[in-house]
Amino acid sequence: MRKITVKTRQNVEITYRLASLGMRIAAFLIDAFIVYFSIFAIAVIAGALDSGFAFRTPLILGGLLLAGFYHLIMEVFNNGRSIGKAAMNLRVIGIDGENPGVGSFLMRWMFRLVDITLSSGGIAILSFALTEKRQRLGDLLGGTVVIDEHKKTTHSLADIAESKRTGDEPEPSDSKEILYPEAALLTEEDLRKIDALYRKTRESGYHSDLRRKMNERMKAILEKKMGIASVDQPATEFIKQVYSDFITLQKQEQENEDVF
Repeated sequence: MRKITVKTRQNVEITYRLASLGMRIAAFLIDAFIVYFSIFAIAVIAGALDSGFAFRTPLILGGLLLAGFYHLIMEVFNNGRSIGKAAMNLRVIGIDGENPGVGSFLMRWMFRLVDITLSSGGIAILSFALTEKRQRLGDLLGGTVVIDEHKKTTHSLADIAESKRTGDEPEPSDSKEILYPEAALLTEEDLRKIDALYRKTRESGYHSDLRRKMNERMKAILEKKMGIASVDQPATEFIKQVYSDFITLQKQEQENEDVF
């Protein structure tokens, strides 16, 4: 499966899987069903009304505007996801890994006419097949890619944990017991960002008081993402334990998949 590696503003490299053609087509079909069903429902309601032309016209125009601007509105206001993309766990991101701006989404939307509507999807499929990052024309011009956000990725933190360490990252706890099963709610991106902040804190030369406050802040972020109340454990120990639990849970899940 193809992937893309981007470097965030925190100088953290994150690897995403690119969405497959089948998944993008499935997302498109879900969205198409929603749009056409909405138009049909509006048409039925408009036809059943006895309010005359003056009332039916705005209703029909509203339906047409919904159909025309559906993808643009959803991607701009739903973090790069239409309903179909959300159902398939796909998302539009910038090629730099950041959330695209309105201009990028607008470019994608404008070129749907060429990519999909006028060519029945032929140009989109051809462009998808010929480009390294699986981009249609709207993606190329908008500087975007569509990623697969399913939990499993090519490079996991379990792999990172077994690779050569620099001594700067939060070394996993020596404890083999999983204290925080809620660590399964975290993503690899969450842990990579914590890694980066942890290294930055250690390398900063900040006063110990400030380093402690930054570690406490990281602890609070993890607790919130994991949905747990504040625990009575030193921040550094907590971060190491969560890091360790996440890696252990990933390994266990991988072992279970290997069995089946």
